[in-house]
Amino acid sequence: MFVRRTRVEGSPEKLEQTIQNYQQQLLPVMKQDAGFKGAVLLANRATGAAQSVTLWETAEAERASRPTAERLRTQAEQSSGVRVLGVESYEEVLRERSDAAQTGTTSFMRVNSMQAAPDKLDDGIRFVRDQVVPLLKKQAGFVAAMMGVNRETGRAYMTSAWDSADARRASDAAVRDQRRQAGELMGGIEVSIDEYEVVFIDVAETVGATRT
Repeated sequence: MFVRRTRVEGSPEKLEQTIQNYQQQLLPVMKQDAGFKGAVLLANRATGAAQSVTLWETAEAERASRPTAERLRTQAEQSSGVRVLGVESYEEVLRERSDAAQTGTTSFMRVNSMQAAPDKLDDGIRFVRDQVVPLLKKQAGFVAAMMGVNRETGRAYMTSAWDSADARRASDAAVRDQRRQAGELMGGIEVSIDEYEVVFIDVAETVGATRT
């Protein structure tokens, strides 16, 4: 699976308009591109920051969809008043879901992003798979964990999903040391942590767990 993440900032007062525009205007166009597998919209209701996550079957499909995505970003800036902060593409290398999590569960996300050393990405993937994810799965309220990397640029992200904001907050202390170790192992710099709520999701049922 391949992922494109688009970060935007906007006004909290216009967030509902942004969500509606994403669902009714942008998503139908994205679905027409070959290889589209789903879309998730994350938002921080307090700040108005948001992130669009689109899933693609192959790297070729993700690349082919970029002209459409560029047109839609311009449309969103004009219609919703959001400002695009950055667009990045990744290979998804890990996706784990709790056996107890229910489909459609409202999720509260913690997104860790970093600039890593490209030659250390595989070491980081193994550490997250073998050390971080098992620890996450032991925490109350765990829903899912995802990791993506860009092997050319060294960019990487690790996202965890929780069934409540309280569960997300409580889990942070438990994984803080492992997060630091993962960053050090990957030669990570420019590490950032963002918190969002899933405000819209449309993902094909065939998108399941992956292990690398």
